[in-house]
Amino acid sequence: MSQLRADLKVRLARRDFVIGIAPKFSSADLVAALAPRFDYIFIDCENAGPDVERIPDLVRAAHLGGAAALLRPWSKDMGVLRRYLGCGIDGFIMPDVESEGEIAAVRALMTDIRPDDGGAMLYFALIETVRGVEHAREIMLAEGCDATQIGTSDLAVSVGLPRRGDHEKVRDIAFRLLELSRALGRSSGCPVNKYGIAPVIEAGGNCVMLFMGDVLAAGLDATMAGWPQAT
Repeated sequence: MSQLRADLKVRLARRDFVIGIAPKFSSADLVAALAPRFDYIFIDCENAGPDVERIPDLVRAAHLGGAAALLRPWSKDMGVLRRYLGCGIDGFIMPDVESEGEIAAVRALMTDIRPDDGGAMLYFALIETVRGVEHAREIMLAEGCDATQIGTSDLAVSVGLPRRGDHEKVRDIAFRLLELSRALGRSSGCPVNKYGIAPVIEAGGNCVMLFMGDVLAAGLDATMAGWPQAT
């Protein structure tokens, strides 16, 4: 079993502060540069992202830098998940999770495909629908769920709003879920670019995530703030 994976699993069980990043670009060099600064790399294969052939390189780059490699699949089809499990990933960040049964099914697949360490792999449940919110307690307490993340943009659409994860209504739902996770002693988080790390932690989050695109935009805005404007 990977020591990186084992260490992260223990830290999540203790509700230690854990931070990951989604690189946005399928570049092993970029992952290698980011990995030493983060606990996990979020390989996003749902919204564009790398083809399956590129994933082993990204995983190796994450591991060399000391970060676990967690992947969000574009489909929850078991055949798709089987392919990803053969790429050396440390676990899944599963989209649109709405029940304990979904978690159990993926856990069974992990054990089937990787019998030596399937039970030690990581599973993050993305809560990003109204039904997911309604079943949040069940999901958080499910056996084999290491952490939950709130997918704020998709959640906004699910509650009938524009795709705005920073909407006040979505923020209130997200923070209620963070409070619930803390009360249950479970790890949880949400993208902190929208709300800031301090408010998320204060609300009860401990497992947070940044998106590289937002980081780049914020850095460029700060760097260019004092530049003369073109006329």
